[in-house]
Amino acid sequence: MKNRTEIILQQIGFSSIYKGLSVVISFLLVPLSITFLGVENYGLWLTIFSFISWFTFFDFGIGNGLRNKLSQALAINDRVLAKQLVSTAYFIMLVVILILIALFLSVSNFVDWNGIFKYTGNENLNKLFQIAFVVFAINLVLKMVTSVFFADQKPSFSGFIHFISQLIVLIAVYIIMQSEHVSLLSYTMIIFFSQFAVLFLSNIFVFQNKFTFMAPHISSVRIKHCKDIFNLGFGFFIIQMCVVIIYSTDNFIINFFLGAEQVTIYNVALKYFMILTMFMNIILTPYWSAFTNAFELKDYNWIKNSFNKLTTFSFIVGSFVIIMVLFSEQMYYFWIGDAVSVPFILSICIGASTFVKVFNLNSIMLINGFGKIRMQLIIGVLSAIINIPLSIILAVNCNLGVSGVIIATLIGEIISVFFYRIQAQRLINRSAKGIFNI
Repeated sequence: MKNRTEIILQQIGFSSIYKGLSVVISFLLVPLSITFLGVENYGLWLTIFSFISWFTFFDFGIGNGLRNKLSQALAINDRVLAKQLVSTAYFIMLVVILILIALFLSVSNFVDWNGIFKYTGNENLNKLFQIAFVVFAINLVLKMVTSVFFADQKPSFSGFIHFISQLIVLIAVYIIMQSEHVSLLSYTMIIFFSQFAVLFLSNIFVFQNKFTFMAPHISSVRIKHCKDIFNLGFGFFIIQMCVVIIYSTDNFIINFFLGAEQVTIYNVALKYFMILTMFMNIILTPYWSAFTNAFELKDYNWIKNSFNKLTTFSFIVGSFVIIMVLFSEQMYYFWIGDAVSVPFILSICIGASTFVKVFNLNSIMLINGFGKIRMQLIIGVLSAIINIPLSIILAVNCNLGVSGVIIATLIGEIISVFFYRIQAQRLINRSAKGIFNI
């Protein structure tokens, strides 16, 4: 049987392939999408997508709660508990999503979406939102299968699902560009229905093959496990909600105060630097459930050695930010030509934010693996509260534009690095007390 480190290295290898291919496709999609929709409409669509993504937090952290609890069940090889946890999580998620869809469709017809997003085109955004939201919500249920992958320390399967979805989108966008059906609605349907198709087939394949022993079934739903999943999951839910507020509102703020074209400029720079954070996620994602497994089995030597190696590695990866900033102008031109011009100061700001994220990720993975997330919850809430007003003040009142929005986010990220690092070290040394140990 493979040990924990061998499994991680194998998963990193597979994840590198899938994520690498996904990055290539993602970069190809940007110029293709700009050509497909135009600079302004593409910026509008990014804003709409960010808004819909806010509803991701309505999974109430069930996915992450399942991930940790299922990882513990698998560590002690309790298959009955595993099936009950999966069945209960799917059932709760399905009930939540059905209620959410009913509420959204009831309210949507009374909302002037065109006015909210300052859209003056010919399309009715109401229809777009209704279709996109329903499919998006269903995908939240189907996406629970990725929590099973993570709990089994097989995160590369999640990367494979994303890669296939991206590939379908790329092919579909290219094909539809050859027709006369170019519109925001058609683009939206391509994105969300591609995800739905891949996730639906993944659930069928997974639970009829390797994970048949934990395939969700109504007879295995146990209300008593709701508390186990929700106690940890609700904390993840609050943190997830704060992350969505902090990062997804950026597009909305930029669109509202600076215009849709600035959203496109911001996202081009963001996607460029996202290469490093995606790379770090490839390396670190397998460690979340591995830390949970090691914590359950009291293997603190492995935890300490792994964390120290990851810290050194994060500094090495983070140093590449400097190179990316210095050559950013040339890379933007090579990538999308002169369709969009990204200010150098914006590249510096996003580069600084990227470095902080890269260094912070290993602490976050360890803390999440231990399930000691109260500190994250408090810092996340405080950052979310100050992020929106501070972004508006810096971007509008201080005339910093898009860079001001990034600086506001960066301030919260720097604060979190300090506290997360302290907590991670105390958890490793088994000296964590009070808020650092809950």
